[in-house]
Parts: sequence; C-alpha cells; structure tokens
Amino acid sequence: MKNNLKNIREKQGFTQKQIAKKVQLSERGYQYIEAGQRLPNIIVAQKLAYILHTTIEELFPLSIADLHSNMVKFK
Repeated sequence: MKNNLKNIREKQGFTQKQIAKKVQLSERGYQYIEAGQRLPNIIVAQKLAYILHTTIEELFPLSIADLHSNMVKFK
C-alpha cells in the first residue's frame, strides 16, 4: 500500500533508524512499512502519526482503488 511516510519523515529530518527506535520496531520492520510491503498495526500507526505531527490518514491515504481491491478480497 502506498504511503507518505518517507516524504513526511525526510521533511522533518528523521532517519529510518530514528523513527524505528521511537516506535519500537526494528529498522528493517520500519523499512518494510515505509516501502509499502507491510501495514503497521493501529498502535504503530498512531505512534508514527504522533511522532511525525500528522494524522494516520495523511500517512496512509486510501485511494478508491485501495478500497475496491480490499472489498473484493473480503467478498
């Protein structure tokens, strides 16, 4: 799933390692999330939004295609 983590993180001057440490993830675990290969649980998403002074919705925007593909999977 596409996200805005990298852009927001870089604008605020954080490294991946710093963010991973703040949310208590391995650096590799955070990299998977930032690359869109994994989704964070709600607690990690909330921590990321708090640390980066933004919202979960801004970090992980949903497109119509995302919603449609998820709805198809659950039918």
